[in-house]
Amino acid sequence: MLASRRSLRALVVCLALGSTLVPPATCFAEPPAGAAASEAERLYEQGTELMRAGELVAACKLLAESQLLDPAPGGALALGVCQERRGLYASAVRAYTDAARLAHAAGDGERAAAADARIDALRARVPKVEVTIGEALRDGTPLELVLDGVVAPTSVSSSIRIDVDPGRHAVEVRSATRASSRVVFEARVGEVTALVLDVPPRAPAVDAAVDAPSDASIPARSEVEAPAPAARPGMSPTRWVGLISLGSGVAALGAGGIVALVGASSDAKLDELGYDASTGSCRTDLVGCRDAFESASSAADASTALWIGGGALVGVGLTLFVLGGGEGDGSTAVQVGPTGARVEGAF
Repeated sequence: MLASRRSLRALVVCLALGSTLVPPATCFAEPPAGAAASEAERLYEQGTELMRAGELVAACKLLAESQLLDPAPGGALALGVCQERRGLYASAVRAYTDAARLAHAAGDGERAAAADARIDALRARVPKVEVTIGEALRDGTPLELVLDGVVAPTSVSSSIRIDVDPGRHAVEVRSATRASSRVVFEARVGEVTALVLDVPPRAPAVDAAVDAPSDASIPARSEVEAPAPAARPGMSPTRWVGLISLGSGVAALGAGGIVALVGASSDAKLDELGYDASTGSCRTDLVGCRDAFESASSAADASTALWIGGGALVGVGLTLFVLGGGEGDGSTAVQVGPTGARVEGAF
């Protein structure tokens, strides 16, 4: 009963998916027996269902596992159909080759002929890589080819050609003592990719005796120049503001002094005109007296304002300059006298 169900499913799969590739009658799977065969049957069922649903990657995986448990010509043909539909022509040819071998062993000429027909149809589409071994690796040591991390079943002598699926691959040759450079290549349908694998070039050795400085190249102590002194940074912005304020204050004090001199001249003229402070008038030249009085009063007010403002600016400037922090060598000094202020030091 189990065998008949598996054969019926194989026929349905071939009719639905591979009737144009493999004759339906040749897809019948052989009757399984035992626990391994039962598990193979279960995997085969799931694989064929996934293949009908178009999920080819998962389907091919389950069909391959089924073949490992219970190799059969019909199962190998179904796996070949699955791989061919995925475009993995090298894998499909390997599955069809297994199907032909199993069919010949079982005396099933029809399945063997179907598998051989698919192999002939796909042979021209299978990509190939031809690997040539470099001279440095030909030292008589047995070599093995590693393709995509898997060791090829055949040994390598000087060159080898193998079938690969379309796509990107990595290959290298190695022995017990050395390995070649790892080469990545792109395999294309129906094309042959030629590669030469050899020992990777070694980096040049460093000669310490040549690169190390000799005693003659070491300068005498007197020849060694002292390091240049570090450049001093300029004044801080706060100090600049203080310095400007200080200068403005000194200028205001000077202007106040000039205005005071003008006022003193007006006072002297009032004395000449006989100005009486108690009456607020002069004995002679009343118009000139009024003008001199107004000039003296204005000068007095202006000079007072300039002195007050100048003194305030000098005080603020000195405060900002001192609190601005010295960024030189600390030798800055400010001197204030009756005629002005002076700043000394490094800025």
